[in-house]
Amino acid sequence: MNELKQHEEVELQKQQEQKQQKENENEHHLRSRTLSNFILKHQQTSPSLPQPKRLHRRRRHTDSSAVATVAQVSAPEPSSPKKKGDVKRSIWVLEGKGRIRQSDSKGELRKRWAVSALISPEGYHLESVDIFACSEDHNMNSERFIKWITDTSIKLRIQHGDKDRIALVLDNAPWHNVLTPESVVPKRSWCKKDIQKWLEDHNLKFNDHAVKAELLELAVKNATPKEFKTDVAAAQFSIEIVRLPYRHSTLNPIELSWNTLKQYVRDNNTTYRSNDVYNLITEYMASVDKKLATSFFAHVEQVEQTFIDGDSFVEKEIEPDLVEESTDTEDDDEDE
Repeated sequence: MNELKQHEEVELQKQQEQKQQKENENEHHLRSRTLSNFILKHQQTSPSLPQPKRLHRRRRHTDSSAVATVAQVSAPEPSSPKKKGDVKRSIWVLEGKGRIRQSDSKGELRKRWAVSALISPEGYHLESVDIFACSEDHNMNSERFIKWITDTSIKLRIQHGDKDRIALVLDNAPWHNVLTPESVVPKRSWCKKDIQKWLEDHNLKFNDHAVKAELLELAVKNATPKEFKTDVAAAQFSIEIVRLPYRHSTLNPIELSWNTLKQYVRDNNTTYRSNDVYNLITEYMASVDKKLATSFFAHVEQVEQTFIDGDSFVEKEIEPDLVEESTDTEDDDEDE
C-alpha cells in the first residue's frame, strides 16, 4: 500500500516538473520575440550610424643613442599637458601604419643632440664639452672627433701645464679607431689590383703572377704597426690615449653618466622642444658634482675588481686541474 502511494507521489512530481519546464520555455520564447521586435523597431526609426573608424594605433618606441650621443625622440605633441616627472614611452602613428615621423610641420628633419665630453672624479670637464645638432642618425664621424680631441688636448695641456701626465680613456667606437693612411693594411676584401698598388706605394717587390693570397701575406709581413689618428692628434700635446678592452663598456665611467643624463632629460622634458632639451643637457652636466662623479668611478672599480677576482680564481682553481689532450695531428707528427 505504501509503495503504491509513493509511486503516485513520484508521478505527480514529474508532471509538475514537466509543466513548469514548459511554462519557462514559453516565457523565454515570448521575451526573445519581444526583444527582437524592439530592436527591429529601433533600427527602423533611428538613423544608421557608421562604424567608428580607428584612426590611431599606439606603438612602442625605444630611443636609441650612441656612446657619446644624446638623441631626442621625434613625436607629436601630447593632447594633454605633460607633468614634470612623467615619462613618455609611446608615440601615436596615424592610420596605424607607416614609420615614426622624423620631421616637423615644415618637413625638416628634427634635431638630434650629440655630446662629446670628458669626465673625471671631479665631474665633467665643462671647458671641452661639445654639444652639436645633427639631422641624421650617427652623425658623429672621425673628422669631427679628431678635431674635438685636438681642441681638448690644447685646453688640458694649458690647464695642467707641461709637466703633468695626462691620459684620455676611450672605448672602441668606430670614429675612435680610424687608422692613419700609412698604417692601413690590405684586407681580403680588397681587389688584387689594389693590393698590388699598396705594395708598389710601399716599395715592395712582388711577382706579377702571384695570387691574391700570396700578395696579402707579403703585405701583412711588411705592414707597419697600427697608428690611430686620435693617438697622433693627442700625441702632439704629450697626451696619451688609453683604450678599453673591446666590448667592455662596464669599465667606462662615462657610460653611467650618459645613462643618468638621458634619464634626467626624460624626467624633465615637458615641452619636447629641441632648445629645451639642449638646456636640460647643459643643466645636468653642470650639476654633476664631485660626489656623483666619484660614485661612477667607484662603481667601475668594483666591476674591475670582479674581473680580477674571476681571473685569479680561474688561474688558481681551474687551470691546474685542466688536462691537455694531444690531437691526432700531434701524434702523427711524433710518429714521423
